[in-house]
Amino acid sequence: MLTGSNGQTPEYFQERINTQDPVTWSKELIPFGLKLAYCPTDIRKVKYYVDEILEISDLFTVSYYKPKTDYQFLNDPDETGWVCGSHIVICHQDTIIDPATGTIMKANVHPFLESHTKRIFRVVPAEHLRGL
Repeated sequence: MLTGSNGQTPEYFQERINTQDPVTWSKELIPFGLKLAYCPTDIRKVKYYVDEILEISDLFTVSYYKPKTDYQFLNDPDETGWVCGSHIVICHQDTIIDPATGTIMKANVHPFLESHTKRIFRVVPAEHLRGL
């Protein structure tokens, strides 16, 4: 979605990135004039960060955990290392765009507010001094 205006499809990126390695995401955005800058966070719920994100009013990606139950989220990993799923959305100014579903809604009412934060990145120009 971040590069859709440049004619690239999600499949273009799925073949080039490691979904668990944001450095590869950032690297693949650079040809489109963008990169990711890491925003330090902890595992608090998204609702504790959302006001700051909205105040900055820019372009972010927000990843959050999606456990089936709170108990699953607190468990140790299983024998394969799996704990629970996660999800990523795009926050543009005060709006959340969900690439998986295509839904768009205001950030201050999105269900992700009650989810625990995995990571947050600000999308910055490729020549920005900070970033991955």
